[in-house]
Amino acid sequence: KKNFRERDIISKIGSDEFAVLITDLKRKEDIFIIENKLKNIFSKPFKIKNNCINLHINAGISVFPEDAENFRKLYENAYLSLNNAKNEGADVIKFFNKDLENRAREILNAKSLIEKAFSEDLFRLYYQPYFKANDLSVAGFESLVRIIDRENRIHLPSEFINYLEISPYIEKFTEWAFSQVTQKINRWKKPIALNISGTVFKKPEFINIIEKYTGNLKKPVILEITERVFVEDLISGNGFIKNMKYIPNIRISIDDFGTGYSALSYLKEIQTDVIKIDISFSKAIVSDPKTKAIIEGVIHIAKSLGIKTVAEGIETKKQLDIYKKIGVDYIQGFYLSKPLDEMEIEKRFI
Repeated sequence: KKNFRERDIISKIGSDEFAVLITDLKRKEDIFIIENKLKNIFSKPFKIKNNCINLHINAGISVFPEDAENFRKLYENAYLSLNNAKNEGADVIKFFNKDLENRAREILNAKSLIEKAFSEDLFRLYYQPYFKANDLSVAGFESLVRIIDRENRIHLPSEFINYLEISPYIEKFTEWAFSQVTQKINRWKKPIALNISGTVFKKPEFINIIEKYTGNLKKPVILEITERVFVEDLISGNGFIKNMKYIPNIRISIDDFGTGYSALSYLKEIQTDVIKIDISFSKAIVSDPKTKAIIEGVIHIAKSLGIKTVAEGIETKKQLDIYKKIGVDYIQGFYLSKPLDEMEIEKRFI
């Protein structure tokens, strides 16, 4: 009872069986926090009088409405999952829904990896250059996070970034990333882009982090915000960016531009310096005339509004030639350079 909320129902339902009924979860991810909480409760011995008693448990978890349409079915499915857990040995917790169970594993692995990265200083930034389209000289870099463990395995963002963005660690990570990027800007004398999570975007505390690290920069730091995060609240997003304009050495870039929204209809509303044309357009530009026409339109409108354009995901000379011909400002992609660690960047581009 100490570990759960007052409104959660905790009950004994059999000789050695207990049930916990939890309502009003704000997010589905909270289910995995509950699973972890159960494990933590029973990971340490219980002190009773002068004795320390270790308990091993099994548990089954089912979730409404994904797993059942009423309480009885929900209970039966949790019980079925409990029996499946018992068949696998002690200290096993099973979800009725296999997809949720797999997701739980992913989240717990990501949590463990991130905690280890902070405690052992395993976060590293890689940098992918972007180039001026007219002469292919280096215009700046985009920073991309990796975790490199003690065995020298490189963990890509796909393994941990989704959890990091909803975790309590996101603000600490953002400040760390800002400190790293601003150091490199002054050393390399080139702009560097930093991807900003939707969970810290528009938070008042974020302004403090920016002001702390951007006062004495020799070149701007570019804040990359995904189109989806920005468009979810255009008015608030524009208000945030307006405040950014008063801070020196800040530029705003809208990432993944054109994915899932009627982008052209609000292009005039965006208070941004740069838009990055999504990789999906770059993949189709060679074979699909309609895609090419859309990109030409976006680039033309952006130029009229004083907004720079970056083409992402350039992997072939043909893509490069088309983008140069239609007037994109900057090019980025594996054709010219993949993301590199700072030593390689300094060797090749500085």
